[in-house]
Amino acid sequence: MKSTILVTGDIVLDCHLYGGVKTAATSFSEPGTVYHGHLGGAVLTQKLLAAALDATGLAWDRRNAEYEAAKAKRAKENKILRASKKPVLNKVPRPDDLTPNCPTMQSRLGLKEAKLENTLPRNLHSFGVWTPHPKKKGLFRNVPAVFH
Repeated sequence: MKSTILVTGDIVLDCHLYGGVKTAATSFSEPGTVYHGHLGGAVLTQKLLAAALDATGLAWDRRNAEYEAAKAKRAKENKILRASKKPVLNKVPRPDDLTPNCPTMQSRLGLKEAKLENTLPRNLHSFGVWTPHPKKKGLFRNVPAVFH
């Protein structure tokens, strides 16, 4: 059974407006202004936590896949060696960090988030306006001075 981290708390709708540099409505060479809204607060915390927990699982999956591939390769090599009546190679050792009984965890949000993005009241919306500012190499986004 997986251990579970239950995430509760306030939920807001994070509304981001990314200012573009488009000079004409018909211009497609420059990026235009873009709106992006997503659930924040407890929902964002739960998603970040889930990604962090999954990072460990993904690393384990990658190491296990490498181990299984090495075992399969060794089995093919030994099959060829047996056919030619030569001594077989030793088994591929299982890495120390691949214990089959390692605990796995999951995170869950303490409430249903379905349709929240469309039904949250306006007082639970947070807004950010982002504009491009020149940097030595490329562009990066920052909050304009009028909004500080």
